Amino acid sequence: MANKTISMSKLKQIIKLHCQGTGKRSIGETLGISKNTAKAYIEIFRSLKITWDELSKMSDHEVDRLFHPEKQLINLRN
Repeated sequence: MANKTISMSKLKQIIKLHCQGTGKRSIGETLGISKNTAKAYIEIFRSLKITWDELSKMSDHEVDRLFHPEKQLINLRN
């Protein structure tokens, strides 16, 4: 996760599957990512204290800003 980000549609799929009770390993296998990547995004989601319903209604740009705030800092520095 540190080297590259995933698409916002894949990120939303991770969270949706997690909220449906799917395990990290199964999420990884289903989406072609590592379970550690799934775990990292799930941890961020939990820390945000929002629901899947709220997240699903957000634009990709809004989701990107929530899950990758470091991008905003880089853009401000340039």
